[in-house]
Amino acid sequence: MSNRPISFYMFHSSDYVKSFLSNKYKKFSKSEREQLAYQNCYRFTYFLRYGEKYLTTAKNVTTDIQPLLLFYCLSQWMKAILLIADPHYPSSTKQLAHGVSTRKRKRQNYSFLKDEVKVQKEGFFGHFSHKVFHVKQFSGECYVIRQLLRKIPNLYILFQQLESTSVASSVGHQNDSKITIPYERVDSFTISHHETIQKLRWHCSSPLHIDMNENDMSIKGDQSFRSMLYHPFFTDEDGHLWFPHHEEELQLLPEILVHYLLLYQLSMVCRYEMEWWGDLFYGEGTNDLAFIESYLHVAIERIPELIIDFLELK
Repeated sequence: MSNRPISFYMFHSSDYVKSFLSNKYKKFSKSEREQLAYQNCYRFTYFLRYGEKYLTTAKNVTTDIQPLLLFYCLSQWMKAILLIADPHYPSSTKQLAHGVSTRKRKRQNYSFLKDEVKVQKEGFFGHFSHKVFHVKQFSGECYVIRQLLRKIPNLYILFQQLESTSVASSVGHQNDSKITIPYERVDSFTISHHETIQKLRWHCSSPLHIDMNENDMSIKGDQSFRSMLYHPFFTDEDGHLWFPHHEEELQLLPEILVHYLLLYQLSMVCRYEMEWWGDLFYGEGTNDLAFIESYLHVAIERIPELIIDFLELK
């Protein structure tokens, strides 16, 4: 995993947090900025600190308990991020609901990788997406768990080993502002190169300048990919960018939302499907177990990095 130092200590200072929030609320008048920063200071701090506590606890428990703690951790941290984008959160009780749902009862011969999670019209998930990423099109979307796991680059080796599936190719680094994608990576798509380019542009928060060369397409941003709010590539813990081999995975779903959906689903299963959950961990090992354990190992390290990126970016 990345050796990048992760620290929230500066946010333990209320004076620092007030100044930090005031600088983020630039669209308001000076007096409004100061008032909102004062009002949100302690909530913002508590969201971050309780997220830290949940993460610390998650690192010291067995894997079968981790999903619930990691979901609480991520939820608290996302609320802190949301306070930056929406200082009036929550303005409605509807925004307090998770905003996603799953089947109440699991089918016989249940498989976690084949399960689905659905985005609701109202709730935290949609409100966060709208305020932080300025997108609304997630409402009503239904995601298969395998589809979500394929957006986590650190699981690609596992997909190759267990399912003989090649998911994506490395095409650059998030510190780059320019990358190239060989045509061989998109020639298998049923959509044209032009449609692929349109999708790439639509799935990026910043303008992309794309040139069609003899053997590849050159993609250049006005800033590094790391500085973008979101972009169409998957990012691993070392900052490498990955381009999917399948066109259906060229969809806008920022990584932090992928983790929210996965951890929500895992937390629901470990709470309400105890018989299946117990059999998973203490019975005969399955592919589900391999993917769940591997994902949790990734999430526990990756999520703090994402939050720090948001705090530095927003």
